[in-house]
Amino acid sequence: TKRYRLGVISDTHLGSLYSQKTHMQDFFETFKRESCDAVLHPGDLVHGSHHMHKGMEYELGIHGARAQTAYAVEHIPDIGIPGYIISGNHDLSFRKDAGAEVVQDFADQRDDWTYLGDEGAMFEIGGAKVYMWHGGSGSYAKSYNLQKWAESVAPENKPHVMLNGHLHFQC
Repeated sequence: TKRYRLGVISDTHLGSLYSQKTHMQDFFETFKRESCDAVLHPGDLVHGSHHMHKGMEYELGIHGARAQTAYAVEHIPDIGIPGYIISGNHDLSFRKDAGAEVVQDFADQRDDWTYLGDEGAMFEIGGAKVYMWHGGSGSYAKSYNLQKWAESVAPENKPHVMLNGHLHFQC
């Protein structure tokens, strides 16, 4: 019976030259002003390893897992609202390179964030099932990946809210 207000931000790609830090700060101020009950981040907290794809070293302003994690710890505002986060493919590129767990390390250093796992997590907020996913690919329709996922899940396991990071658009 209680209503919950959720703030959602994804694919912040901290460490990238193209990360929108000013917009991110504005979003967090909005989450606080709107009295959100939780902030949800479905992956790609950091931009990741320069090995991820050809030419990525030219996109990085901050290099390395430790430096990008420290940057995220410093620049994700603590607004007094609990946050829930999963790792995305860019975050996991550091695990592939050297076993670094950047999102888990971020959450371990912050009392306000909870790490829920890699690329997908089902959890509850106030009795509502929430599923965060970081995956999918570009297709002819923005909703295609979400529709296919929803069709594959048994009715009793379907979430009330589903968030999909990775694709950089709202659907």
